[in-house]
Amino acid sequence: MLTVIHRLVILGGVLLASMGLAAVVSTPVWSPFWIIRIVYDGATLVFPGALLLSVALLATRRVGRRDVAVAFGGAAALLAARGYATHFEPSRVQIREIIITTPKVKRELRVLHLSDIQAAEVGDYERQVFRVAAELRPDLVIHTGDLVQPEDRSRFGVEWKKLSVLFERLPAPLGRVGVVGDTDGPLVAALKDGGSSLRTLENEVIELEAGEGSRVRILGLGLRVARNPLASRRMIEPFVHERPDALNFVIAHPPDFILQSTDLPIDLNLAGHTHGGQIRIPFFGPIVTLSAVPRDWALGYREVGATRLNVSAGIGAEHRAGLASIRVNCPPEVILIRFVPG
Repeated sequence: MLTVIHRLVILGGVLLASMGLAAVVSTPVWSPFWIIRIVYDGATLVFPGALLLSVALLATRRVGRRDVAVAFGGAAALLAARGYATHFEPSRVQIREIIITTPKVKRELRVLHLSDIQAAEVGDYERQVFRVAAELRPDLVIHTGDLVQPEDRSRFGVEWKKLSVLFERLPAPLGRVGVVGDTDGPLVAALKDGGSSLRTLENEVIELEAGEGSRVRILGLGLRVARNPLASRRMIEPFVHERPDALNFVIAHPPDFILQSTDLPIDLNLAGHTHGGQIRIPFFGPIVTLSAVPRDWALGYREVGATRLNVSAGIGAEHRAGLASIRVNCPPEVILIRFVPG
């Protein structure tokens, strides 16, 4: 015989399944992100709502206190989990600091790595992130792709203008350099404009004077090349050997480019794209990275072979299919990389 709790769970499951079926039928363009949205919204909104509604509907019957407590407790736990994953952790930006000792600089060089701002709408959170970034006093700012991601494609230009102002106000004596990310397609023309607040590289190199004779060279890879490790190596190898005395950086949106270049003495490789997985399970790591690199490479700084790699957890979160921001055990971050003489 079914208990009241069993009936509540069944009713909640039926409502969740109905929501999923309705989404499948009504969605003209299907993507895996719709599945994630259905599961997340269903488990943290629809299902707890169904539990509470079911208790109300059954209030006229003899419902035991234990059943009511279990139903309300389950609903509260699911709603609290959503509150943490969507409204708390995604705004809890962290500062991660890396120190690299090298004879290639005569004085400290401070490089700020930003990635995947991916704002649906540029607002207070993004302004706070840039205030934190400015307090770190960077000499050079590098952004590794995915600037904005409004649900309405016509809003890309508007949101980029707001974000561009924040970049312009960010002090960086050596400049602000970036690459194109997956969400940046509608912005390519604006980013490649010489007047952009973020100098965007696509399979090109720039060289900067870092003071007292030190040089910084940056190779920015385009998306197509970065996703092809062999094609990436064909660009990286001559770049590194051309000026081995300079600080040589390779930057790209996805980290896949590094897979065939770990034997090359690149001073620093920077990437984003993975968001660190956004959801990280203890002792396992990210559930999904959307990258070919090993799971433990999808977040953080490490030495790999003859080179160094830093992959950012990003600042924003994925918003395709109207997905809410979700982060669990993977807070957003800005990274300060300090090159010190030695």
